[in-house]
Amino acid sequence: MTWTQNDTSLIDIIDASGNHAYLMASIPIYDEWIRANYDIQVWQNYLKMGTENKHWAKELVQRTKKRDDFVNIRFVKKKINQLSATIAQANVTISDLKIRFRAYWS
Repeated sequence: MTWTQNDTSLIDIIDASGNHAYLMASIPIYDEWIRANYDIQVWQNYLKMGTENKHWAKELVQRTKKRDDFVNIRFVKKKINQLSATIAQANVTISDLKIRFRAYWS
């Protein structure tokens, strides 16, 4: 927070009730969105590694208890679909928060 201590105008902007409420509501959603995007990249790489190189990651084998291509591909695709749904829901929620934030300042 040292960088904000010298900039009083920035502190005033953040402290405005609407801005503060928006930040407090959006931070966990952005966090979830970032984590899901990272996780989806990991699972996509697991899928690529398993299908192209015929090597399944240790984490995946521990979860499925198998080295079977069909089982692992199905598991990874299901995980990717779950993460895609999480990302889509976060996008909707963030869009809704932005609309309400704009309405607050209109």
